[in-house]
Amino acid sequence: MSFFKFVKIAISIVICTALLASIFITPASGEESTNWTDISFDCKSAILMAATTGTVLYEYNADEALPPASVTKIMTLLLVMEEIEKGNLNLNDTVT
Repeated sequence: MSFFKFVKIAISIVICTALLASIFITPASGEESTNWTDISFDCKSAILMAATTGTVLYEYNADEALPPASVTKIMTLLLVMEEIEKGNLNLNDTVT
């Protein structure tokens, strides 16, 4: 198995695990609603949205510009590895 194929499989497993985990922490419909303003988080910014409606349930500095999150970095790595495998990029190329 090539290195790039291994990395793609590993990244896919991480993304799938994160998506599956989100299923189990999503409250079932009809549950008692939470007052998200009473909860405090130790973070620079946060946003919580309802998956079905897109309604913002909680936000804290949601518009603050911050470095990309880990999932964004993993997805970028996956796309870069695919382009390297296709021959469109080289390991020495700079990707922005």
